[in-house]
Amino acid sequence: MPFLAHSELSIIKVLPYFCISKFDTHNMIENIIIEGLKTAIRSLFEAEVNEKQLQIQKTRKDFEGDFTIVVFPLLKITKKSPEESCKVLGEFLVNELDEISDYNVIKGFLNLVISDDYWNTFLKTMDQDENFGYKAENSKETVVIEYSSPNTNKPLHLGHVRNILLGASVADILKANGYDAKRV
Repeated sequence: MPFLAHSELSIIKVLPYFCISKFDTHNMIENIIIEGLKTAIRSLFEAEVNEKQLQIQKTRKDFEGDFTIVVFPLLKITKKSPEESCKVLGEFLVNELDEISDYNVIKGFLNLVISDDYWNTFLKTMDQDENFGYKAENSKETVVIEYSSPNTNKPLHLGHVRNILLGASVADILKANGYDAKRV
């Protein structure tokens, strides 16, 4: 059974390990793009592609777009220049996927813009789901969180209140992620 002490360092190091969101929008849209790319390559080039060849990443802030597809691993399949491959794939994705509204090409990198309609639909769905972001209760192991342990021989002060609030917050986050959080 994992044990979290009241120290901030423990909370900061351990919390990401416990909290993996059920609704990871990044993975959801990435899967849509991957399936769209597979369909594009099948339709346009009559070839199958391995998912390991598909490199999708967040677009750098310097450029317009939400996700970037690295086209270089696909050049053997497309038998075109990087820019031409990007253009052909970009046009296919914009025409075939409602989630993609626009694209731009920068030297073999295909930057995709996710449509506002996708985000609006996602937010409406999220708003309608009362349990959005929560996993099934007690679906994971028990975690003990000790967060309020003041020295009884000294007076309480603001630091104790701070640790109580931090511990309660961590316990609530873990509970939302399916852990049986025991507060001590």
